[in-house]
Amino acid sequence: MRIKLLGGFVVIAFAAHAFGAEPPAHRLLSLAEVPLAKCIPKEALGRTAIESKRRDAAAAPRTLHLIDQMSKLVNQLPKSQRPVSELMNSAQSTEFTQISSQLLIHQLNSLAESRLQRDVRVIGFGIEALEKAAAGNKKSSSTNDPKGDGAALIGLLRDELKKDNDYGTDPADKNTCSLDLAMWLKEKVHLDAMRRMLASSEFAQWSALRAKYTITGTVESAALPSPEKEKAQWLFKAVTQPLAREVMAATDRENLRLFAKVSELEYTTARDDIIAGAGASPKDFNYNTAINKARCESNVPTKHVIDAWVALDENVLIDTAKMATQRANALKSETAH
Repeated sequence: MRIKLLGGFVVIAFAAHAFGAEPPAHRLLSLAEVPLAKCIPKEALGRTAIESKRRDAAAAPRTLHLIDQMSKLVNQLPKSQRPVSELMNSAQSTEFTQISSQLLIHQLNSLAESRLQRDVRVIGFGIEALEKAAAGNKKSSSTNDPKGDGAALIGLLRDELKKDNDYGTDPADKNTCSLDLAMWLKEKVHLDAMRRMLASSEFAQWSALRAKYTITGTVESAALPSPEKEKAQWLFKAVTQPLAREVMAATDRENLRLFAKVSELEYTTARDDIIAGAGASPKDFNYNTAINKARCESNVPTKHVIDAWVALDENVLIDTAKMATQRANALKSETAH
């Protein structure tokens, strides 16, 4: 099962409770209100994270109220080693079921927000890794990303998408700031550089030499007469190597942009299933229905990136998951004595 529910009726909203709303006078613009001149990945990622944390914060008071209700209900029961379900009368059992269903909804909502916030961080780490690589820094980790998750994501996406071609698309709306537009604008810098190189006289000369001598490998392996051999070596360094770097940079940016789209897809389909499930037990409702349907309807590259997202989800824990596990153990202890 893709969604891993975290112990009993535990809720993942304690961290979000620490985020307060900003005063009206200091209202932060929504991402769609950001001027295009300022529509850059860092800005878009930051606002996406803030909006997610605000949703978490708005739900936190209700979540804490439900936890308080559940605690009061459990504390009414006699101390026993028997399961709490066997200690309740009919009214208490009905109340327990109602509170549990509401808590499950809050738990799943908070889990979806936490995963989105995790994705935002890792996408940011991925962008940082690309910028470091462009600057010649080969170290994968950094102060912000000590485990090198960003570089790992870039490598994972390269592997998943290595056999896919022509999966890039322009943003549907180029007049309104979005994370997709911000990431595409950065990708476009490399695409424009590629076009300039392909249209240069140096590339034309390089292509003419390759055609004249049927060069299929590297220049070093080509037996060219002087001075054309030296010219070919110079052209290789002048245009072929820089072009290869731009192609790789554009590809990595496109891969990461597709990952961001899949992250949004995972989030929106999770919310759809939360609404459809209405707090039903995972035994009675599959909370992965929407994403499974979306995967079946997606093109092959998107399916590959969904696989990459699942790999990330299984290997990069979110802080709220750790907190939920601790809370689950505490609640088990409370209800067992």
